[in-house]
Amino acid sequence: YIYEASPVVTNVIKCLDVQRSSLLKLQAKYGVE
Repeated sequence: YIYEASPVVTNVIKCLDVQRSSLLKLQAKYGVE
């Protein structure tokens, strides 16, 4: 069952992407491999 990319889905994906990149920045900041 494939959904069309609705604004809600797009927003969720954007939020996850932002969280992921901020996590990566935090890891880099604290030197976590």
